Amino acid sequence: MGVLLNAKSTIVLPDVANLSARKFSGRRRVDVKLIISCSIAVVLFVSIVALTFITFPYPLHASCSITWNVSESCCTVSKFMFQQLMCHECLDTPQGCQYKFQGYDNNVLYMTYNAAQRQHDIAIRFLNTNTTYCLMQGISITRCWYVIFDYGINYCGLHNLVSRTGFEYKEDTRSSICTQYNIARCGANIS
Repeated sequence: MGVLLNAKSTIVLPDVANLSARKFSGRRRVDVKLIISCSIAVVLFVSIVALTFITFPYPLHASCSITWNVSESCCTVSKFMFQQLMCHECLDTPQGCQYKFQGYDNNVLYMTYNAAQRQHDIAIRFLNTNTTYCLMQGISITRCWYVIFDYGINYCGLHNLVSRTGFEYKEDTRSSICTQYNIARCGANIS
């Protein structure tokens, strides 16, 4: 800041204490307004995200989880599925080779499923291996990280695999754990 001269040629210095207080208080008001507006924006964003999680009817990534109660022992069911995969190296369907064996470890059968130009990882866990019925849990997950909707393809991949065994079974799933289960059409050519 420069020095000011008045008509009598005296030096008038600006009041530095008042000047800095004015600048600080003005900046402080802007900071408070900025903090309040940012806080409101964050609260709105979190509310929208929370509302989306609460109201979105499907998993946030294309996937499906199903539990089956099969009328045969897990030993019989797992051997049948394993033999089908090993004998043909894959299970053929009208759309081509869709299922491919990946491994079996600790009562879990691993495979991939190819449909709709995407790969899906499947794991079938055999939960009770010492009884006359079989409780199984299957999960199918689309490999593409960005896929949210799958039109029931993960569901059909699991459902068709178990229905192909020919054993009687009861199936338990719902749209909140199985992407678009409510609109799946497993008999249609969806590849």
